[in-house]
Amino acid sequence: MSISRTSNPPRHLNVESTLQELTLDDFSVDINSPGSALTKAFEENPVLTGVLLMENGQYYGMLSRQKFLEAMSTPYGLELFTRRPLKILYDSIYDRSSGRSPYILPGNTSIHDAAEYCLQRPPEDLYEPLVIEIDPGVYRILDFPQLLLAQGQIYKIAKELLDERNVELNKANLSIREKNQEMSRYLQHVKRVTAAAAAVEDNSFRSKSLDGVAARNDELGRLARVFQRMVHTVQTREKDLADAKEQLETVIDTVPGAISWLNSGGIYLGVNRHLAEDWNLKQDSFIGREVGFLEGSSQLADFTRRFLDSDTESASKEIELQVDERSRYYLVAAQKYKDGSATVSVGIDITERKQAEESLRIAEEKFRSIFENALEGIFQVNLEGQYMSVNPAMANIFGYSSPEEMIEQVTDVSELYVDPNNEKEFHRRINEEGEIKHWEYQVYRQDGSIVWVQEDTRVVKDRHNNVLYYEGMLQEISERKREEEALKRQVEDLKIEIDQQKRSRQVEEITQTEYFQELEMAVEELRFDFDEDD
Repeated sequence: MSISRTSNPPRHLNVESTLQELTLDDFSVDINSPGSALTKAFEENPVLTGVLLMENGQYYGMLSRQKFLEAMSTPYGLELFTRRPLKILYDSIYDRSSGRSPYILPGNTSIHDAAEYCLQRPPEDLYEPLVIEIDPGVYRILDFPQLLLAQGQIYKIAKELLDERNVELNKANLSIREKNQEMSRYLQHVKRVTAAAAAVEDNSFRSKSLDGVAARNDELGRLARVFQRMVHTVQTREKDLADAKEQLETVIDTVPGAISWLNSGGIYLGVNRHLAEDWNLKQDSFIGREVGFLEGSSQLADFTRRFLDSDTESASKEIELQVDERSRYYLVAAQKYKDGSATVSVGIDITERKQAEESLRIAEEKFRSIFENALEGIFQVNLEGQYMSVNPAMANIFGYSSPEEMIEQVTDVSELYVDPNNEKEFHRRINEEGEIKHWEYQVYRQDGSIVWVQEDTRVVKDRHNNVLYYEGMLQEISERKREEEALKRQVEDLKIEIDQQKRSRQVEEITQTEYFQELEMAVEELRFDFDEDD
């Protein structure tokens, strides 16, 4: 039995330090030693957290102070393990056949990875020491608190490195700011050249304004000299640009929409002919005036101002304008250009579309009212025989509390037919003729009762003549059927009565004939003779 330390406490750890750089214990006991020997060793070495168990000079396992004391404190633990070999105690704690053994890590494992590994152990093993394999077959013990102390030292070192990097970063930022200042000075010179370029565009450029820059021997000087040579070319092209502008204005005036140009302050720079005619004004009447000067254009002014004040590059909105005391609707689209200093907007008159939409909405409301309140059942059925929609009257005819209940429960309309042949004949005729009117048949209601109904149905097709669904109207005619049956019976009774009256008239006519009277007299004579014989 011996104890030793493999190294002195570490002084210069770094973020990449490994376990073998830490202080490791080398306390080993023969596996066949009695438990009392380990008890004595732990009493003599109170800081000892575990021992290496050796068998014939080979590593067998590691027994921690905590596991040893827990085993010895169990009922009859002292009697069982004090005099018996440590192997018996160790095997009772660790089932070697199941592969369970103390935690072993290679010596080249980083301190950071080892700390994370230990913190993921079960709570009962959290403070168990580690077995470190520093060389093949060579093992040492590492106290877990020592590992945490080393991890804390590494965190401190990492913070110091991070602070050093921050200092270096600040120095780099300072250097960048200095370079930016140098760049800013250079850009001031560049602005002079760009100002000259702007002057060329507004025809105010003077060649002498760049003489000083053109005298430079760098890129800016060469650029200035290029500008001076370009002046003549630009002036030559001004006429071409004017012609192109005229062509563009002609195109814009022919566009069937209201087009306007405004600056960033909402002042009109120009409008096309269509916009001017909409308001019965001349095009020049808009230039220099603020958007919204037109009476009845408050929505347009509000939309334009909001757009000019925003950071968005484009926007669109439907607005209402009062033109000649009438409401007109426009779809207005606006787009910024020239870096947001100007805006072009296009308005398309959608008044007819809005009127059509309103008419459609009214028609839909009327249809919905008719659909919901009609006394007749109204329905739509898809090609699979499933109801797409039914109105309340339809649901009521079939005994359902709501259209939704009927659509949910009736999965196939063929279920409703009392006579399946009626359903087959219906499909044959509807497919051949495209519609059926006054089709009468019997159906089952929800409660199983039978009623008579009359149906008018047509096929709905798309523009390619493909069948989409069927729609129609249905009404219950059970009462009418009963009245028809009663009427038929009355007609039959009347026929019988008429036949009886006809026969009576025929008998009366026969009795009035001369032949019948002679025959009646002969019968009377025969009866008289018969009476005399008696």
